[in-house]
Amino acid sequence: MDVVDLSDDDGEMEQWIAQVVLDFEWTADRKPVKPISEITQFPSVLVRLDGHKSKIVDEFNTYVRPTLNSVLPQFSIELTGITQDMVDRSPSLDEALGKYLLWLRSHGLVGECGERLGSWAFCTWSDADIAAQLVREFHFKKLDIPKCFDQWVDLKILYKRHYRKEATGGLQACVERVGLRFEGRAHDGLIDSRNTAAIVLHMARGSMLFGSFTFRRPTRGLDQNGYAYGSKASQAAREKVWRRGVCSPKFQQGASMPTSMMVVYFLELLLLRH
Repeated sequence: MDVVDLSDDDGEMEQWIAQVVLDFEWTADRKPVKPISEITQFPSVLVRLDGHKSKIVDEFNTYVRPTLNSVLPQFSIELTGITQDMVDRSPSLDEALGKYLLWLRSHGLVGECGERLGSWAFCTWSDADIAAQLVREFHFKKLDIPKCFDQWVDLKILYKRHYRKEATGGLQACVERVGLRFEGRAHDGLIDSRNTAAIVLHMARGSMLFGSFTFRRPTRGLDQNGYAYGSKASQAAREKVWRRGVCSPKFQQGASMPTSMMVVYFLELLLLRH
């Protein structure tokens, strides 16, 4: 899958005032979870960005009750430490989302409809949390994806750029590779969010060896159909739209489609066939 790194755009953008570090936990097993895996922990750490004065100002955490497969696989329990009792007493995904948006609103980050207010974005360790898990589960359960999820930073990409080191070996290894201490139990979503936030702080505050990093651009985002740019689902959705346009009576009767749209359409057809 080809992924466009939006952070390479040379256009000047406003410096972000915050990042919301997010690290879901979801059901997992030694074999694929059918019909889909489900989020079981919905945590975040809010980082206010202000150069060397950057700091963590708040946290959010809730466990989530799966509704498609209510019984957790033993593998998932052992991996995350999230027990059956913990999810049984927790809200469903749509209820957890409502609480989460209220938390974001309390910090002035989103409006009443979940739209982003001000210059900030989510921050994840890889694209899996939003581009894969959130998108797949929300589409499957026919839940609306709040507009604030339309862009995020994959910190692994910026980690490599800033530290000139590969982001390999897992989050804990990457935290320790830059001289920080990994705090807590790995694969707890809130613990992983805190440790990812520690890297964000280290980059934003700066160091003698690497200087400071200014966060101002996302690395990835969602298209108008709620799929990650560059994903097969995104390309397939656009192909459907282009096919509808090419095959419409108006187009067949001679109405012209802009050349740029035709070029994109045929390029995407080629991509989908390789």
